[in-house]
Parts: sequence; C-alpha cells; structure tokens
Amino acid sequence: MDAIHWRILYRGLICDRITNISGSSDYFEGGMVTYSNESKAEYLGVPFNDIKRYGAVSPQVAKKMAQGVRKAFHTTFGIIHDRCGRADRRNEEEPYRENFHWIG
Repeated sequence: MDAIHWRILYRGLICDRITNISGSSDYFEGGMVTYSNESKAEYLGVPFNDIKRYGAVSPQVAKKMAQGVRKAFHTTFGIIHDRCGRADRRNEEEPYRENFHWIG
C-alpha cells in the first residue's frame, strides 16, 4: 500500500512538529502558510469571489484551501487549520469566526 501523504497549513507550527519526527518524510510532503487572501487565491486556487462572499475564514473557503493544497502537492489529503480571532480582524463587517479544519 502506498504511503498517505499529508499537506498541512498552520503558520508552520504543525509542520515543525511533524518534521521533528524521524522518518516523517515517508508520509509528509511539506507545508504552506497562505496568510493573505492573495496567497490563498494564487497558491491554492481559492476564487476571490468565494473569499469576498463567505469571508477569508469560513467553511467554504477552508474546503477550497484543503482541495487546493492537495492538488498543489499531488497528495492524497490536504489538511488545513484556519483561524481568526477578534484581534486579527481587519474587516469589521465580516462575521466573527474562530477555527476551521478541513480535509480535502
């Protein structure tokens, strides 16, 4: 059976924890931090219209991010962790959202 490859996004911390384990290159391809809306669109293929319509931190965008990272790295799964806290918010009209995890 082929190894399952994982792609994880979360400001690099999750990637750091995984790659500190000997042999992790057998199942882990790497990680990507896509913090800005532009990087979500450019590197993960998330449509700007979805970001504008649903918000940068939303289940809909999280799903597109997971699918995009899986496609970008040709892996079996793409996993994302996306969060927004009140102190991080730039757009006061965007509803408050906290954490989204998605496997695509």
